[in-house]
Amino acid sequence: MPPTRPRAENIPRNLKPYFIALFRAGERWNQTEGAEDLPAQQLTFLRTQFEAGVYRAAGPITDGGPISAMAIIEADSLEAAKSVAAQDPAVVAARLVVEVHTALLPALDAVRAEY
Repeated sequence: MPPTRPRAENIPRNLKPYFIALFRAGERWNQTEGAEDLPAQQLTFLRTQFEAGVYRAAGPITDGGPISAMAIIEADSLEAAKSVAAQDPAVVAARLVVEVHTALLPALDAVRAEY
C-alpha cells in the first residue's frame, strides 16, 4: 500500500518555528561549593527571558531521567536560541549542559508565565 500524504485539513494552520532546549547534568552537577547563589540567579534569568518573550515555556523535568529541565525558545535562528540557552547561569557554571533542537509547534503567543 503506497504511503498517504497528509490532508491539508489535518495540519494545524498556526504552526510556528521554536527551539527546544534540553538541559542535563554537566561536569560540575554535584559540586555545590560556590553555587549558593545559583538558584536565585537562574530564577532571575528565567524571569528575564519570559518577560522578554524569548522563553515561551520552561520548567524542570521531574521523572528522574537524564534531562533535568527544558525550555521552549522563540528566536530568529538556531544559533540565537543556542546563545540564549548557553547564558543560563547553571550552564555557565557547568552544572548543566544544554542541547537545542528546532521544532514546529502550535503558536505559543498566548502562553504566559505569571509573576
